[in-house]
Amino acid sequence: MYKIFFAGKSSKEITKLSTINKKRVADKLQQLDYPFSNSLDITKMSGEDDYFRIRVGDIRIIFLINHKTKEIIIRKVASRGSVYKF
Repeated sequence: MYKIFFAGKSSKEITKLSTINKKRVADKLQQLDYPFSNSLDITKMSGEDDYFRIRVGDIRIIFLINHKTKEIIIRKVASRGSVYKF
């Protein structure tokens, strides 16, 4: 089982979401484990090794997987338009 960690401002970004979106993001993060379930809508990001994104409505969660330490590191949580600018 992989452990989930929040890097940088990602935990603060979640608190800025609306109540409904907070619950939806929290539900997806509780289901997140490696190997990925098909119901999570996870896509590998092009050009980046071990970076993935989860789609939750118009919210995107960008995360990194460290297989050596079995960690999933949440890097960014934001709306679709601004999440890829990091």
